[in-house]
Parts: sequence; C-alpha cells; structure tokens
Amino acid sequence: MARLDSRKMATICAVLIVTLTPVGLLVHNYNNLPAGYIAPYVVLDMWLLVLLVTILAAILVAIPRTRFAGFVFAAAIVLIPFSFFCGVKLSLATGLTHWRNAPKVQIGPDAVYNVVVYYKLGVTRSQIDQLENAQLFQQRKDNRGKDLKPGIRGYFGLGPSQAYGHTGFALKLDPAMERERRESLISALSESAVVFKVHTDIVPMKIAYPEPRTRPRNTDLPDRAEPTNPSPPPR
Repeated sequence: MARLDSRKMATICAVLIVTLTPVGLLVHNYNNLPAGYIAPYVVLDMWLLVLLVTILAAILVAIPRTRFAGFVFAAAIVLIPFSFFCGVKLSLATGLTHWRNAPKVQIGPDAVYNVVVYYKLGVTRSQIDQLENAQLFQQRKDNRGKDLKPGIRGYFGLGPSQAYGHTGFALKLDPAMERERRESLISALSESAVVFKVHTDIVPMKIAYPEPRTRPRNTDLPDRAEPTNPSPPPR
C-alpha cells in the first residue's frame, strides 16, 4: 500500500480545515438562533457551502497539477453535510440548541398580547415601515432580513377586519424585559403620529369598539355640529 507523502498529507489537512471550519461556525449559528423559524436558512447556507466546494473540486480535478486536491475536495462534498447534521444532532442531544428550549409563543387574534397598536386610517406603508423598523426590528448580522429587537418575542399583524377598520399589530414581550424598556417602547408607540390607539395586556379580539369621541372619522367630510336643543319646526 502506497504511503502518502508529506505534500499530500498537508493538502488533506488543509482541505479539512478549509471545509470543516465553516461547518463548525454553521452549527454554532444554528444553536444560537433567536428563533427556530430561522433554522432553515442555516441549513441552506450549509448546502451553498457544498455547492461551492463541488465547483471548486471540479475545477481542481480538471487541472493535472491540482488533481489530488480536487479529489480531496470531492470527498469533502460528502463530509460537509455529514459533519453538519452530526453536529446538529449532538447539539440537540446535549441541550446546546438554545432556541429549542425557549418557551413556545402563542400567536393569533385570540391570544393575549402585551401591546396592541392600531394605526390611524390613511397611513401609508412607508410610514408603517418607518415606525416598525425604528421600534420593533433590527438588521440581522448576516444581512438576511430582520429580527425582532431583544425583548420582543412575538409579532402578529392585524388587518382591518381585526382592528375595526384599522391596520395594526400585536406584540409579545419577554417577561424578563426591563420595566424601563417596556415603558419606553409603549411611550414611543403611543406618541407616534401614525398611531391611533395603544392597548396593553389584552386579547385583540376582546378589544371594545372605540368610544364615539375617539372613533375614526372620515376626514374628507366637513365637521357638523349637532344641535343640543333643536327648536320645534315652524307651523
């Protein structure tokens, strides 16, 4: 049996380091996700890594001087997903996947929310995005969309049929969220120029219709004062 020379051994070690280091980082990211719904994106990243290694292996195999390295990278095509899923399974078995241990968040219009917000009638999508991006969301570190800010555990959008003709949203807050941060968030939402009403600790479906003095009016129509003591019609 032919023995590998030092150059080929160095090539094998280098390929293992280059391919397995990203796998370790992917498993770490998988374990520390803020929520489980993001987990498929990490799995997708792993398959993208496999695709890149496959392309690199094909190129190296086609070149005589780098053919051995190409074969080693080709072997890594199988090693990458095997190592990743083994790491995920081991993490689940040992409790290292933090989001799996997080309490489940019930969502829907019949669930209790800490904050329920109604927007004013006529607000634009741009105004809504501006408020929510400033108060509720933050950019993900990998620049793949946005996550809820720390302390906000759940977001549920409300349509006109669920908010008396308004649009809005409901929030689940982390019980461990500091009181000052909670009050600051509610205050910022209440003072926003695009917010009609803010409710706290309530089920959206059980919110009563706004009182007559606070009901949204059609601002396109002129105001008409109702007579408080109308005079009798002329005879």
